[in-house]
Amino acid sequence: MDVTNANLEQVLRELNNQAVNAAQERYGITLDFSMNSVSKMLALVEQAHQAYVESPVKSPGLERTIQVWGAYLGETLRRNKGGVWKIDPQQTDDRKIYLATGSGRIHPFEQIRERITGETPPLPERDTPPLPPEPEKPKSNMLIILLVAFGVFAILAAGAIFAIQVLAQQRGSELIRQREAYEAPFLGEIGNYLKEYANPAGSDPALSGKVLVVSRNTGGIAELQYKLPREMRATSPADLGVIVQQECQVIESAPS
Repeated sequence: MDVTNANLEQVLRELNNQAVNAAQERYGITLDFSMNSVSKMLALVEQAHQAYVESPVKSPGLERTIQVWGAYLGETLRRNKGGVWKIDPQQTDDRKIYLATGSGRIHPFEQIRERITGETPPLPERDTPPLPPEPEKPKSNMLIILLVAFGVFAILAAGAIFAIQVLAQQRGSELIRQREAYEAPFLGEIGNYLKEYANPAGSDPALSGKVLVVSRNTGGIAELQYKLPREMRATSPADLGVIVQQECQVIESAPS
């Protein structure tokens, strides 16, 4: 996709027009850039995934499909959650165009590619801390030798701690990005998921499909959702079968 800062807006507008027209003309689905429309769009992405599974061939058609649905996903998030489309000249392929938000970067094209092909995107390149300079070898003084050795050890330890911190920070950012991508399809329906549901006396609710755990305390997807086995988690509203509402309360014990 040949895109620059000068034609970024035009390219994204054309891709979004193609997404809306293709959904309406080929499948009779109306896409209106609301959060509720994301689940409809993901159903079409799932069709593209099934076609790719049957014939896993990289082609211009596949790339165009990723661009069209990636543009629609990003534009929908921008209109509903805020953000600005930007270009990173240091990146290529799916990471070149991204949505800048208050919480970081969102790469919708990369998310769509992962859903269609199943390919897990690589982590961003990590900064490598510089190696400490090799100390000069003293000629004779044993005390100097010990001091230099201690200094080298301290530098290496500091470098290792720095590398661990950088790695942990990047892993944390990657985890946040993955969770944002996972939760995006459900955001438009959170209000419905948190409603009170009546259960007639003597009846058991029918349990089928995959599970989504929502928190009544935070009004979003609960941390418990990510502790479920992966095969139990709902991946989109389309395969959601069971909603579990979690509410935590602090109980103060009576003084003895």
